[in-house]
Amino acid sequence: MKRFVVVAMAMAVISGCVAAPPSVPSTSSPSSPANSSPPVRREPTVRVWHGDLSRVNTVEGPANEWGRQSARLFATFKEGQLPAYTILFISTYDGEWRFYQAAVDEHGTEHSVLPRNRQVIGCPGRGAGCTLQEAVDIVFSRAQLDAARTSELRFKVSGQGETEIVTYPGAAIEAVLARVDQLMAARSPG
Repeated sequence: MKRFVVVAMAMAVISGCVAAPPSVPSTSSPSSPANSSPPVRREPTVRVWHGDLSRVNTVEGPANEWGRQSARLFATFKEGQLPAYTILFISTYDGEWRFYQAAVDEHGTEHSVLPRNRQVIGCPGRGAGCTLQEAVDIVFSRAQLDAARTSELRFKVSGQGETEIVTYPGAAIEAVLARVDQLMAARSPG
């Protein structure tokens, strides 16, 4: 009897593994208007961390990546305190260190730039120069982010002889600010 049960279970598992996959209707021409579907709008993914020891909450927005650069909005706060907002800008490039030290938005407002990390990614040798990566935090106020939440945030990050234009989408700003507001409301007394 035990053998019969074992054999029956093995057959069920094997038959489940060789079953035909579900069919997906094919279209004759994926670019034809009759077969195309409207693009799906996905909300930006926001992650939240709650530091057990530090009691610091961190809300991380989605990355906006282009070329060898990326930007990501962070909000950090302790319970009972207002959040601090920074955009982490990471640039990977070849040549000499840029030492990013200034950021100015499209309205001419200067923002604090806080160096986070510099690292050598690789050096191919033969005088070609090294591939370097530099990460800085750029500080923004809640009011500046509120103003950009329906459009986008544009600013320049400058270093030694180099300037990068950074754009962070309003939908991502909106997602981070909404999550911060939700967390702040859940933790406020009353």
